[in-house]
Amino acid sequence: LRGSWGEEEPLELWDFGTGKRLEALPWRSPGSSAEPSCLLYSARFSRDSAASMIAAGGSFAGPGQGEAKLIERHAASRCRCVGTLVRFTCLSVDFSPQLDTPMVAFSGSDGRIRAMRLEAEAQGSATSAPP
Repeated sequence: LRGSWGEEEPLELWDFGTGKRLEALPWRSPGSSAEPSCLLYSARFSRDSAASMIAAGGSFAGPGQGEAKLIERHAASRCRCVGTLVRFTCLSVDFSPQLDTPMVAFSGSDGRIRAMRLEAEAQGSATSAPP
């Protein structure tokens, strides 16, 4: 997993063994290309054995402007965004090591940490809830 402080394809999956890029994960929704891309400071896989989630975040050009996303990974390289935090510069992300109570945390340049408990929906996808 690579999160890049660059405007082109800031989030990518790579094969560590071969050194080849597997895919670029879209940061913006299709049709929203007029908006600037987020310049990523941090990206992390979840700690479960399948690394089923990705958390990433960064900034835009303006102060206090940025966002973080929680992305769910599926088989066959399918990913979907399940949540976005907006209007804050995200400096780092991490997942809790306790797999029985999965949580994700995003730290911001405002000195705050946003922590969320991850819950499974009925069809197997994740949602977030305040801890």
